[in-house]
Amino acid sequence: MKLSLKEAAEALGISLTTARRWIKTGRLKATMREGPYGPEYVVTQEELERARRKNPTPVTVIVPEPKEEQGITVPREWLIQAMRQALEQAITSAIGQVARGMEENFAALVKSLEETLAKQWTGVEQGLKRELEELRAELAATRELLRKQEEESQRAEAERDRLLEERDRRLVEEIRQALQERKKPWWKFW
Repeated sequence: MKLSLKEAAEALGISLTTARRWIKTGRLKATMREGPYGPEYVVTQEELERARRKNPTPVTVIVPEPKEEQGITVPREWLIQAMRQALEQAITSAIGQVARGMEENFAALVKSLEETLAKQWTGVEQGLKRELEELRAELAATRELLRKQEEESQRAEAERDRLLEERDRRLVEEIRQALQERKKPWWKFW
């Protein structure tokens, strides 16, 4: 969000002239843009916060001097009260700045933590993807090995069946030959 120079000066608790002086000396960064009445300065919210941190809000203490006016003396308690109010205002302002600083630090810490966790999660995610690909490759290799073993088993079974049929055929042939040589029926063995 961009603020006009007047808004920025009010937010910083300084006069418009002081704000211009800060821009010229580099204490406050602003950009020129074309306004309705000619060029004007604009300040970003981030720059305003940076300027607040670097240049604490000045506290003006006006201590009236005791003097007599028409026979009335300004009581010392009034001076003490004015100083107490100025001190309270300064302390409140300082506490507010510290709180804002703590909020900014906390926000930066949370952002940093989120980025770190995102990077770590990305690493974990990549590792899991790599492991998943390795498992898929291993599964494909295992399926291929099982397919080859199944084919080998089927070939071995087919070969066994062929050998058994050939053996049975030879035995039947040998039995026929033996019977032919004897020329007796097999039931007349005696």
